[in-house]
Amino acid sequence: MKLSTIPQQSAEVVRTLRSLQMTVQSVAGLMCAHIYMDADTPDSLLYVEEWQAPEDLSQDAVAAHFKKLFALMERSTRAPVLRVASLVDTRGIEQLSVLMGSPSAAGTGSSTAKRRIPTTRQHDGGPP
Repeated sequence: MKLSTIPQQSAEVVRTLRSLQMTVQSVAGLMCAHIYMDADTPDSLLYVEEWQAPEDLSQDAVAAHFKKLFALMERSTRAPVLRVASLVDTRGIEQLSVLMGSPSAAGTGSSTAKRRIPTTRQHDGGPP
């Protein structure tokens, strides 16, 4: 969730987000929760939660938590952004080596061909 504040309210909003963060950390399925301040737009705050499975979001404790987040979104000085993303697979640096055609990662040892890494860019105010 990305929301905007006026500078005088930023500290209060961060305190509220921290309180919500601490409360939800005991809920089963939550992997992590973070609060970020946008370096380019200091009045913009980003709150990110990572959950193990979509089913974890259907718990009563999570529903109460989201009601509090929605109330906080109402105080945003600009239209807030809320995104729910579902990841199918996560890979590490070895995948980048495979995409770049690294011989050691590909397992062939003799390939020197280079491949272009496909990229897509989308900017809607959320994390890259």
